[in-house]
Amino acid sequence: MDIGNFHPLKKVLLNEGTSELYLFQPDSVYIVKLDKQKKVRKIPLLVPEENFIYDFHPISIGDNIYFVEYKGGRLFEYTDNKFIRKDRSFTHKMQINSTVFVHKDSIYRYGGYGFWSQRNFFTYYDKPSSEWQMVAPSSSKILPKGTQDSWVTNVEDDIYIFGGIAMDDYNPEQFYPSHKVFKFNTNAASWQELGDGNIDLSRFSKSIPFGNKHIYLDDKDDNIYVVDIIDNTLKLYKKTSVNNNIVALLNSYYFKGAFYCFIWNPQQPNHFQLTVIPEEEFFGDLISEREFYDTNTAHSSVLLGVLSTLGISLLLFLTRRWYLGRNKITVSLKGLSYKNNKFDMDENSIAAINLLLRSDDEVNSKELMDLVENKNLNFAHNTKIKNKLIAEINFKLRTVLGIKADPITFQKSKIDKRIKTYSIERRYFLIR
Repeated sequence: MDIGNFHPLKKVLLNEGTSELYLFQPDSVYIVKLDKQKKVRKIPLLVPEENFIYDFHPISIGDNIYFVEYKGGRLFEYTDNKFIRKDRSFTHKMQINSTVFVHKDSIYRYGGYGFWSQRNFFTYYDKPSSEWQMVAPSSSKILPKGTQDSWVTNVEDDIYIFGGIAMDDYNPEQFYPSHKVFKFNTNAASWQELGDGNIDLSRFSKSIPFGNKHIYLDDKDDNIYVVDIIDNTLKLYKKTSVNNNIVALLNSYYFKGAFYCFIWNPQQPNHFQLTVIPEEEFFGDLISEREFYDTNTAHSSVLLGVLSTLGISLLLFLTRRWYLGRNKITVSLKGLSYKNNKFDMDENSIAAINLLLRSDDEVNSKELMDLVENKNLNFAHNTKIKNKLIAEINFKLRTVLGIKADPITFQKSKIDKRIKTYSIERRYFLIR
C-alpha cells in the first residue's frame, strides 16, 4: 500500500480499539482500516496551534485518542476531528523526552529532562482533577537514577523501566546510555533493582513493540534483537530481506499476529509503503538466547546498600555515643573516666556510684551503709563513715564536672517518710 511522500507524514498511531492506523500530517490525517487493508480519504485537521503535530505525542486508550505535550503537561483529546483540551496544566519543560504509556486505562509518563536534571518518577493524568499527579514511591528503600527516553513494559501492577539516557551528575551537559533495569510495583509503591542490561539499546535506530516484548533493529547489524524484560531473555534472530527497508522515523506496530511496517518504496524515491508482514515471516533463524540483564549487579548493589546502611548506622551510633558522652563521666563497674582520662576513686566510692546509677528503685541509707559498714563499730560511727563517703564523692564529682550543686542528694522515702533515700543526677553520667 503506497502512502506517499515521506516528508509530510509526521506521526503514526495504532488504535487497537478500532483496528485503525492513523497517519498524521501537519494539517491532515489518513486512516487505514487494518481489517480491510484500506486507506480512507484524507481528512483535514483543525489543529489548535501551529506545529501541534510536531509538539505532541499521540496515544490511544480503548477507542479514544489523546495528544500529550512533549515539553509540558498539556493534554488534548482527538474526537470527531476536533482537539479538545482536557487538562489544567502548562508547558513546564520539565519532562522533555519522558516515556509516555498507558497503565490501567490511565496516561502515565516516566522520567524526562528539564532544567539540567532528569526525573526518576512517574506522573499520571488524573481525570477527576484534570491535573497530572505524581506516583510517590512511599515504601521504596531505593530509587533509580533519572533517565529520559527509557523503555517501559507494564503488566498488571508491575512497571519495568530499562535503557534510556542518563546524565552525568557532575556535568549536566554530558549524557550516557543507561543499562539499569528497575521494576516498580504500583500497589506496594516500591522500586526493585533487577540488574544491568547486557546490550546498549541506544545504538538501535528502530524499535517495535511486540506484545510485552520489544524488538530492536539497526541497518548496521544483521540481527534482530528481541527483549523479554519479564522473563529476562534476549533472543537474536537473523534478519529477513524486508527488515532492512523499515523506515526508522515512523512507528511500526505488531497487531493480531502481523507486523505493520513502513518500508521504502523502491519504485518511487522519497516514497514509502505500508507493508503487512506475518509474524512467522518477520524473523529469520534463531541464533542465540541468553539473559538480557545480569542479576549479579543488582545483588551486589543490594549487598553494598546493606553494608553501607550498616556502616552508616554504626557511624551514627558511635557519633551519637560520643556526642552524648562528650561532657559526661563514664561509669563502669571497674572505675570512672572523664574525657578519656581516668581519675582515682576508691572501691567503695565506685561501688556507691554504680549502686545509685544502676538501681531502678530508691537507694536507702542502709544499702549505702552496707558498703562501708565496720562490724566492730557502732551504728553512729558507721553513719559518719557513710556520710563522709558521700561528701568525698560529691566533692570529687563537683571538681571534675565544674559544677556547684552536689550530684548526690538525699530525701525522704516515697514509701516510708521515716527512711532516708539517696539519688544521683544521672545526666552527668554515661553508664557502660
